[in-house]
Amino acid sequence: MGPSVPASAAVPPSCRVGAYVTDLYGLDVSPRTIKADFWLWSVCPTDALDATRRLEFVNATDVTQSDRSVVKVGDEYWSQVKVSGTFRQQFDLSEYPFGKQDVKIQIEDSEYNASQFTYVADSKDSGYDHAISLGGFKIRDFGVGGTPTWRSSSLSSRTGSGPPISSPWWGRASESSAHPSSAWS
Repeated sequence: MGPSVPASAAVPPSCRVGAYVTDLYGLDVSPRTIKADFWLWSVCPTDALDATRRLEFVNATDVTQSDRSVVKVGDEYWSQVKVSGTFRQQFDLSEYPFGKQDVKIQIEDSEYNASQFTYVADSKDSGYDHAISLGGFKIRDFGVGGTPTWRSSSLSSRTGSGPPISSPWWGRASESSAHPSSAWS
């Protein structure tokens, strides 16, 4: 006989998390950085699990958090925080100015590992401001996902004079995505 399997394994607590990008700017090819402003939120079963309080921005050279709030909605706690920062990138410039680039904002939980806490992507409500303009580029793709590596937007050049840029986040967002911060309005 093989090893025994417990009838029920302990399931770590989880929170639904999402992001809304309000701006991408300050693309600098030489130090390979980009600046970003965005809202992060979590929807958790308890206030103590608020995922927005344990953020570590792995590839940030500087980051500020502001306008934090937590609201109880039914049996859940909705929290949000505004984030602004400069993020190091691994731009592949071999096909510059025509190559595709990924802009990644890498976030880790500063207290818990995957066996202690899990994230569930809020793909439906994550998104970006469709008016974002970065020197002739436009967003081609947007997503959030993974092990919290945030996948934001893909930008492509409208003029053909620069490289397309992608930005990683958690899940896919559609044109009609709404930001749940309206609960705080």
